Amino acid sequence: MIQRNSCGYDLNLLPLLLVLLEQKHVSRAAEVADVSQSSMSKVLLKARNIFGDDLLVRDGSGGRKGYRLTACALNLLKSLQNQLIPLMNLDSIRTFDPAESRRCFKVSASEMEAMYFLPNIMQKMIESGPGLSFNLFQTNNYTMELLSKNELDCSFWITSVPQGFSNKLLFDEKMVCLVSKNNFFKGDALSLDDYVSFGHVRTYHPGVNSSFIDDYLNKLGLSRKIVVMSHSFFTSASIASKTNLIASVPEKVAKILADFSGARIVDAPVELPTFGLYLIWNKLMDTDPGLGWFIQQLLDVDHSKC
Repeated sequence: MIQRNSCGYDLNLLPLLLVLLEQKHVSRAAEVADVSQSSMSKVLLKARNIFGDDLLVRDGSGGRKGYRLTACALNLLKSLQNQLIPLMNLDSIRTFDPAESRRCFKVSASEMEAMYFLPNIMQKMIESGPGLSFNLFQTNNYTMELLSKNELDCSFWITSVPQGFSNKLLFDEKMVCLVSKNNFFKGDALSLDDYVSFGHVRTYHPGVNSSFIDDYLNKLGLSRKIVVMSHSFFTSASIASKTNLIASVPEKVAKILADFSGARIVDAPVELPTFGLYLIWNKLMDTDPGLGWFIQQLLDVDHSKC
């Protein structure tokens, strides 16, 4: 099918014209382009009619026999090299080479991923792609909208995955409790009765209106007393380390926070459910090779060594 732009130019002509102008010879251009000489001659004739210029003229200067490009042809060659050659390399969008890429990955993450997950993979990614960069955003109420507009490449997500997005489960995690070393509770594991009888500091995640812990307790006809609402696991751990309140946090994060805050880790009630940490992205990006590479790096992490 012949494709024409708004000016009536035959777009199929341009790749052959580029070869012709580069070779400055009809028969050589035909050989390079793997077309007949008569076909290449027709390309030259059509181009001359379109641009109103000879484009390729005989050059007998200095006793040489050959052809030279006119001023119009020189300008045309430069334009084709600058604009057509990149388009001819469009197949490169179907592959991704981290060693050559200069891509900036835009990722939304909550405090959990920022503290635990990303530091454990960042060095590997930097080594694999020295030209890559990463822009990290705080997960919030606008994350879904940004993903839908492809203004984010992907986002970490816990518990239920929103409809309309592709996803991969990274790992399942359990909750543990952080308490003060001076807390009146001296055991190593909380029973469910203990858990609901003590005061709590709850970490609130932007964009998440409810806690899966509280949802689970409600199903059992139970509830816990929330004394403090915090927007940070670190803040929750710090408060728990200085009070008789309990902070419920993911186990992998708790190991980091205990060192910083001085809080003590105790097992949460065995009845509390685990949760999944997912990576989600716009379904339209399913065929993006760069995003596919990024996701695979996350899936390859050995969490037992982190």
